[in-house]
Amino acid sequence: MAVALLALVGFAVVSLFGNILETPPRPAVAFTSVQMANGNVSFAVATASERWSRSAYAVNIIVDSTVGTSRPLAPSGSATPIVAGSMTVRVIWTDVGGEGTVSPSDGFAVEGNGVPLPTGHSFVFYLIWSATGSIDGSEAWAN
Repeated sequence: MAVALLALVGFAVVSLFGNILETPPRPAVAFTSVQMANGNVSFAVATASERWSRSAYAVNIIVDSTVGTSRPLAPSGSATPIVAGSMTVRVIWTDVGGEGTVSPSDGFAVEGNGVPLPTGHSFVFYLIWSATGSIDGSEAWAN
């Protein structure tokens, strides 16, 4: 009897409050076109279906066909270094509105590690939803 009652209470709690424990829905983020300057690139957030703190995101890069290791998105103005094979790139997020969330008009820059990005390579940038590891937005270019 006690086991059945405990099971019933557990079911009620999960049924009523289960949605609180679920992973929040993944936002969708779209970027503006890539702008190239001095061998590096920049782009901005065009749309974001929801605004989440930068701590909810990670970033990664593919150089040619070599996938880097995703890293948490650094605070605004700080570089997130990502190694893809023998190349290190730096991703810099700029929180234009200063509210601490990834939102429209915020900027992203992808740079070489103290030097311009090398020419003759293709790149894909990924903004990743950390809760699930799924891709929220991406931007591709060739340099």
